[in-house]
Amino acid sequence: MIVETLKMAAYDDPYLMAGFPLHEWEKTEKAEWIKQRAKEQATYICTPNAQLGYDIIISAELDREDQIEFVLRWGA
Repeated sequence: MIVETLKMAAYDDPYLMAGFPLHEWEKTEKAEWIKQRAKEQATYICTPNAQLGYDIIISAELDREDQIEFVLRWGA
């Protein structure tokens, strides 16, 4: 399931530049919660968005109960 979408400006190498926003996100309560409950390490992709930048889409595989708790804590 998608657990976070971060915005980033346009860069020649978005995967290289995604390191800083990902590092900052990993410090959050939500990221810590995901790390404790995800079946495997969360993954991300960079996709172009309509504002001439990129979206960093972070996804993780969670059990059904954890998916429900995630939605209740942070919304879908």
